[in-house]
Amino acid sequence: MLSSKAASRRQVRHAGSFHELDVAPPIPSKRFIIKKKPRQNIDIHPKVENSEEQAKETERLAEELLSTSKPKKTTTAQRATRTSGDKPHVALSLIRSRTGGGGGGSGRGGAGAPRRTADLGRESLSVALPQDVPVLDAEALDDKEKEKEYWRRQRRMFARSRFITNEEAADVARRVYCNRTIPTNHRMVITFQANIANFRSKWRKLLKEIVKGLKIPKSLVTDGDNEALLREVRSKVDMDMLHAVWGHWISEPFVKVDAFYANTEAVDTLTEVTIKAIYITLRSLYGNLQEKDFRRELDDLDKWTRPMYLPDPLEGQV
Repeated sequence: MLSSKAASRRQVRHAGSFHELDVAPPIPSKRFIIKKKPRQNIDIHPKVENSEEQAKETERLAEELLSTSKPKKTTTAQRATRTSGDKPHVALSLIRSRTGGGGGGSGRGGAGAPRRTADLGRESLSVALPQDVPVLDAEALDDKEKEKEYWRRQRRMFARSRFITNEEAADVARRVYCNRTIPTNHRMVITFQANIANFRSKWRKLLKEIVKGLKIPKSLVTDGDNEALLREVRSKVDMDMLHAVWGHWISEPFVKVDAFYANTEAVDTLTEVTIKAIYITLRSLYGNLQEKDFRRELDDLDKWTRPMYLPDPLEGQV
């Protein structure tokens, strides 16, 4: 009896569905539901019509780019407006980037040489700049002596004009080396312009230092009474002031100092230019004169000193 009951319990009933067991079917979890995306047929071969349309569109865009990239013609007035501005910091950076150092030897030069201030339309450059006579015998001088003479004449040139053209610089080199074929883009010309730019920077810095030591009241500058300011400046400019402002260039062996200061016209010219230079510097330091205008007004003074008498202590000797 017990064995039959155990055997009946061991028998397993296989149900065919949840309904046979009277049990509700389980709810599937959303995490295990995999949604199959419909398979898309991708055509790896583009249609010929679309390729032709894209080619036409590309060609049209290229034509538009070419038409818009063509340089526009500028009028004379536009060129004058663009080139009349004072851009000494640009010219200086170009010169420094292409300068190989001082000296008068031959070197690199070509069509890529920087354009100098002669191309910027400065009014002062229209005044003729006297040139020193050529050296007597270039063959009698070695390279070092020619380089030294070339440097000496650069100092003389700066005393007359703080800005020079490439042609004027090249003419100095031609007269020292007795070579009329030296071009305006020669390395000697580029280094000449770099030296002039250094002199110019030194001169402006010197003016500012001198003006700070004059102890002129700031109110005299800011009041706007230019006549009173000019009178005050004029009272400060004497022979010592001329030596302080110009002594680095108007000195031996660059200029025959005694002969220069014995010439009344030369001294009067230098005095008036010095008064104006100090007046301009005062307005720059204590007034509302911007740096670019400060430099431009100083540059305008060249037209007075370019033709100035400048005796050469070595004339007839080299």
